[in-house]
Amino acid sequence: MFSEVSLISFEMCLPIEEHALTVMTWRNDPTTLSMSFHRGPKLWETFWPEFQETYFLNPPELHPVFALLEGRRIGFLKFNPVPHPLGLPRLTVDISINIAPAFRAKGLGRKVIAASLEHLRTRGVGSVFAEVLAHNEASIKSFTAVGFMPIGTSDKLNPDTRETDHVHQFVAELAAGVGGADGGSSRDAKT
Repeated sequence: MFSEVSLISFEMCLPIEEHALTVMTWRNDPTTLSMSFHRGPKLWETFWPEFQETYFLNPPELHPVFALLEGRRIGFLKFNPVPHPLGLPRLTVDISINIAPAFRAKGLGRKVIAASLEHLRTRGVGSVFAEVLAHNEASIKSFTAVGFMPIGTSDKLNPDTRETDHVHQFVAELAAGVGGADGGSSRDAKT
């Protein structure tokens, strides 16, 4: 898998209109919406300020990125610091991933997730947390295929539909002592 993952690189997403339009277009794809917690399409008038004001609050090393394959944008990833789901004292982020519609069903989700783990590890992240809707079988398979361990399920109130969504929770440990290899981070995820 290393040779396949090494084909993936990352481009920092910037708070500019071009990047926001790309993210909004991919996010509003019907398949993406059906697999997302927030299922309502975004409108430019509200998404552009949201993008500028909320997507870049984290330190620069945790800003969102585009996944690239041979220089072409194939996906978007966003990271947010969260408490470790098992209480471990290390920098933990949750991950959101959206593969561009034209690149789905080609096995690229797994490659992008795997490459993102190294990207995050080199930025001091010790653990990565993911929540996936129970009906999103492709994402569940992708996360488990690259080493995320299932840690439970929960029911979450969907803010858009006011219905309860069943979600699977996963964690990938990037630090030594819990399945990783680099020694981890002394920073606490709680901010």
